[in-house]
Amino acid sequence: MKELTSCFPNGQVGSLYIALYSTKSNRIREKYILKFNDLISLGLTHLPPSLCTETEDEVTIDETPINVEEINWDDIFAQLKTLLFKHIEELKRICLSQVELPDLFFKVLIDANETQSLQGIDNDWVQISVSSKLEDATDQFQSKVVLIGDASMGILNFDVHNEYSVE
Repeated sequence: MKELTSCFPNGQVGSLYIALYSTKSNRIREKYILKFNDLISLGLTHLPPSLCTETEDEVTIDETPINVEEINWDDIFAQLKTLLFKHIEELKRICLSQVELPDLFFKVLIDANETQSLQGIDNDWVQISVSSKLEDATDQFQSKVVLIGDASMGILNFDVHNEYSVE
């Protein structure tokens, strides 16, 4: 089984952003954000197989217990599925007709602790500095915020919201 530190960099991730932007104007149109408010270390050395990019054969979620009363992977996955459903419903509701779809592209950004190096991870990540042009563009982003939902399990608390460009 793959170790936790190689799947997710030491739990030092504050947010995950997906920025949808126009390639013609290089302006951010929408941002989808997963913000981790609390992520308390469970002392786990492994994640369940569906959260890792590579796994060994015949590994089940039951082999990765959470030793906290009344919290298990089924509860966590149920809340994640609920948030995903709410997010899909929100995406169905919005209209992208103002922008031609062929001109849209996306970037995935992970807001990790500055001391965290992503070079040791098996994936192709590019680490950018805080003062990069993309960060400056994000700061100038005028937006309408729509809360999708949140999950609060005591040890794992996060919220999901979308930001839409206001022009």
